[in-house]
Amino acid sequence: MITIIYDKIEPPKEFVPFLRKFNTHEINIIIAPTFDYKSPIGIRYMPTFISLIKKLSGRKFRTSYRFSEILHSLNLSENRRSDFEMAISIMATLWLNNNLNLIDYFGRIADALKIEFKIYPLTDPPLLVLVETESGRVPPYKIYEGEVEFSKIRQISFNGVDKIKVPSEVKKVFEESNKVILYQPSVITVKLLNELEEFQKILQSHSGTIIYLLPDKINPVDSAILAREGLSQDWTGLIEMIHKGVDVIVFDENKTGILEAATKYQIAFFPISYDVETKEGVNKFVESLLKILSLNSSRK
Repeated sequence: MITIIYDKIEPPKEFVPFLRKFNTHEINIIIAPTFDYKSPIGIRYMPTFISLIKKLSGRKFRTSYRFSEILHSLNLSENRRSDFEMAISIMATLWLNNNLNLIDYFGRIADALKIEFKIYPLTDPPLLVLVETESGRVPPYKIYEGEVEFSKIRQISFNGVDKIKVPSEVKKVFEESNKVILYQPSVITVKLLNELEEFQKILQSHSGTIIYLLPDKINPVDSAILAREGLSQDWTGLIEMIHKGVDVIVFDENKTGILEAATKYQIAFFPISYDVETKEGVNKFVESLLKILSLNSSRK
């Protein structure tokens, strides 16, 4: 069984084709809450979860923005969200406000949308990433979308990270998986995984292979976070940030400088093509990753 740690605001082109190569019972997807946030009126938005279930669901919903427009007209919302997004977000907010488990909500929504892949939250109750700027708090996605200059950010933290627990159901998923994939996580997610004590215990005790699929690029936000962590603002810094917990690193074959740094780590490095702009490119990426997964590279 394979477990994927995932945090994308929108699924990459190759992600769902990769998932489709497996029987649904062979894959678990763990959603990192990196880009979740609360609106000023308290609605919890979960862009990673919502975009993924929309992609995986066989059901189609008419795209309308009526509810979001009503909130905007009442000066209660600044963002334009589809009615589907609003429905999922408002129900999640009510669910959590009633002290119900988010893991059960994920399962109920997946069942309703006839999604057979198992999707779990990394933490339950969920935490929030707190990004403090000179002018107040902003959702993390805004700095990745360039809406906020990183130079104006004072602090990035995780509320209650020392008390937050990984659900027992998620721990069991990790225990039963022979491979874990960190699927191109943002640097903020890597920082969260490093600070989440429960997750570090899972990594240390995991007997299978842990694969770190590097992102296709390091953007200015990532570079700035690496600098604040006292690491070099390049691929070496990114690898240094998490290398102690992984067995395999997969990277874009065009980033030749990565191999130059590989000799200092007891990790297997595999270059593959990250060109997924065409169907042929997607197929090549997926087949290359499948070949790597077929290898047993655990060093534990």
